[in-house]
Amino acid sequence: MPLTDSTATSPPRRRCFPLMATLMVFLWTPAVGLGGEPEVRITHSGSWTIAESENFRLVAQNSRIPLREVAEQCETLKTTLQKKWLGQSSNRPWLPVCEITFCSTLRDYHRALGSGVGTSVGCATINYDQGRVTQRQIHIRLDHEDWLTDALPHELTHVIVADRFTENRIPPWLDEGIGVLSESDEKQQERFKALQASLRRGHKYSWEDLFRVRSFPPANYRNAFYGQSARLVDYLSRQGKSPSHLLEFAQHAEEHGYQAAYQKYYASEESANLSAPLENHLPHNVILGMSQERDQSSLVD
Repeated sequence: MPLTDSTATSPPRRRCFPLMATLMVFLWTPAVGLGGEPEVRITHSGSWTIAESENFRLVAQNSRIPLREVAEQCETLKTTLQKKWLGQSSNRPWLPVCEITFCSTLRDYHRALGSGVGTSVGCATINYDQGRVTQRQIHIRLDHEDWLTDALPHELTHVIVADRFTENRIPPWLDEGIGVLSESDEKQQERFKALQASLRRGHKYSWEDLFRVRSFPPANYRNAFYGQSARLVDYLSRQGKSPSHLLEFAQHAEEHGYQAAYQKYYASEESANLSAPLENHLPHNVILGMSQERDQSSLVD
């Protein structure tokens, strides 16, 4: 899961892609659609291999992954995700570039980031200083087969959307909901099943509580957080508005409240209240309306 949203004096905030029980089949899709292959420069330093393109610097140690092709894939993926979530791609190169470090094992991953990232498969770190991104970094574990199809797109989405939230922190439900919807269809289905299992155990958020989450949720509420966040982003994205409309809604909601923002950006005469259309969008066993009873253990300060 993570993204870092920090000033020069505060530590970075991270979201890490969680490991789920079922592993995805490794798929490789060649980079296409850029009007020619991106230029990638390969260098070596001891046991390390470095691949540098216009917007990325990939680093791997003693690895057999095709770094040149992965760098090309990253450039293509950046363009695709920018169009999907920001409404358009940018021709302006990232400065600083996004550095992606590939870790061969969980031990290497913990050595780079600390044990606090647990058994996640990927982690994005972004730093800000005076409204400008000063660091874009992703760490990816190579010892799980879904790193290319799921973890990398998820973490890169955090980096891309961060460009729209340089002044105010992006709401975690939006950040992670968009991240989940950038994963493969198979992974999203896996998450939906995990959400249903979480709901059967009584682990869920009311919409009000979901909007207030500000830190990484506890383990027993993690599947509910990811699943509900994705369902919310999916619903709002289906309202016939541009992707930037969703981001504007979230920014307005953080400043003026979610009901007021919904009425400004999405409400019609038929759905003037936020909770009603959200409930109607979900299957009956995944209704997560504005509950009157609130389980305080589900909140993260």
